[in-house]
Amino acid sequence: MDDREPVCYSYDGSFAGLLTCMDESFRRGEEPVGIYPPEDERISMYPRRRVSTDLIRARRFYRGIQESASRDAQQLVAHAFLTCLEDRERAIWQFLELARRKGPAVMYHLSDKRVVTLNRAVRSMAGEARQWRTAARFRDCNGLLWSAITPENRVLYLLRAHLCRRFSHETLLVYDSAHGEALLYREGKWRIRPAGALELPPERPGEEDCLRLWRSFDELWYPKRRRQREQGDEA
Repeated sequence: MDDREPVCYSYDGSFAGLLTCMDESFRRGEEPVGIYPPEDERISMYPRRRVSTDLIRARRFYRGIQESASRDAQQLVAHAFLTCLEDRERAIWQFLELARRKGPAVMYHLSDKRVVTLNRAVRSMAGEARQWRTAARFRDCNGLLWSAITPENRVLYLLRAHLCRRFSHETLLVYDSAHGEALLYREGKWRIRPAGALELPPERPGEEDCLRLWRSFDELWYPKRRRQREQGDEA
């Protein structure tokens, strides 16, 4: 990296958006002093460059991690993005910069701070996911099993396989209110969707509460229906 003027990146907060930032950085040969999602309102003394998410670039860059380093390095980056690690974007960039130089050997640099930082964050997330396996409490709302959790990390991606296997014959909604996303499962298929401020029923829901929850589930499963309903309300 050269000594050009420092710059910060801003992105849309998605994993594809972060990968696009990484691709942009390495293409330009510059090290961003910060990579900020929309909710990060820190004031920086350096200029910010908005990087628009490009799915094709993101997929190509993600494949490149495995090709130049390893599948384990690729998975470490994906899992690190789900953690609550402070400045995780910068930590991921630093790891990838090391991986570009070390190749497959990067995962064996177990004493390097850049590797240690991501490994520690991912292990912490895995430990929290194991705790939520038993801590999540499910309630029945006319055949829809639902639960609300408040994890520090985005553990739904780690809980998915366990919960979908455990409740394989059920219809399931697990709402992560801390990160505004929900795990949906029915008929052998699963999805994780942004859920915003999902309205959940009380401890003992009535018929109207259950109908409202079912409609929310349906709109999350088919986001197009939510948009159509909202457009209809605006008309």
